[in-house]
Formats: sequence, C-alpha cells, structure tokens
Amino acid sequence: MVLHEAKSRTVGGIAVQSNTQKSKIWNKQTLLRIALFDIWTSNEDRNHNNYNLLMTMASGAYDWVVIDHGEAFNSNNAMQHGLTTLTYHDSILQSELYHLIFQKPHNFAAEIELILTQFDQWITKASHETVGWIDAAPDSWGANKDEWKTFLMDEWLSLSWSNDVKQAFREHCQSMIS
Repeated sequence: MVLHEAKSRTVGGIAVQSNTQKSKIWNKQTLLRIALFDIWTSNEDRNHNNYNLLMTMASGAYDWVVIDHGEAFNSNNAMQHGLTTLTYHDSILQSELYHLIFQKPHNFAAEIELILTQFDQWITKASHETVGWIDAAPDSWGANKDEWKTFLMDEWLSLSWSNDVKQAFREHCQSMIS
C-alpha cells in the first residue's frame, strides 16, 4: 500500500518520503514484532521480496497490518521435518523497507530486549490458548487436531525453539544494522 503524499522513495511498493512520511509511521517496533513473529512461526512467505504488509492511517499516523500466513511452519512442512529458523536473507529484516525505517536506530539493543521479553509473554499466553485454538478449527478443514496439538505444544511452544528463535532474531537484527 502506498503512503499518501509520498514523493521520494518507493520500497517494495510502499512509497516513503524519507523524513516526513517516516516520522508518521508510529510504533516502528511493530515491524520488529512482525519479523520476530515470522521467525517464531517459520513464515517463509513474508521476506525481502514479498512484504505481505499493508498500512492503515489512524489519527495522522500509519500502522502496519500483516497479511498472508499461508507459508507458516516452514511452508507447512514442519510437522514432517521439524521447525527450522529463517535465515537473515529469508527474513523481512533483510528488506529495503526495514533498512529505511531503522536507519541509525536509537537504543536499538534495548528495543530488541524489550520485544524479546514480550515474546516470552506471547509464548506463555499461547501455551494456555493453543488447545482452544485447535479445538475451534472447523472439522471441514480436515486437520488432524491431535497431531497439531502435539506439534504446537511439543515443538512450537518448546523452550528449545523459543531460545533458537530469540537467538536468530538477535543475530538478524544485528545483521540488519551492520
């Protein structure tokens, strides 16, 4: 989606006027949370070539809307082959958009650690709600609910996977600003 009044820079179909439009993008940390979520869910679809992001305007500021999670869990192969983390080059953090938005980030390391603290809270909440999410899926989807529950609880919500995701996120963020 194109930012209104943008004149000078288009990145992945999103036009951004270097300072004026960039300053109207509130909560830039949302972009980092999206990247972390994609690493956590091994979403191979949102990357430097395919943002799958929309922008909305509210109260004079722009915010992000994520779309398309169809390639989550390593293109739906994770139950058969296990979860694998996205590489930096497969992550949206490698995109031109992120490099533009996060030029010369102030207190970047502190922001990353705050987001990772929030990530631990996501995992706790998800571990309490996952079974309900699976049970709520329509039977017409044909999913093996017991298989999904086992995969999500034993793999996706595991401490080992959480630590792998946090390490990859830190490394990818460092690569982004290097």
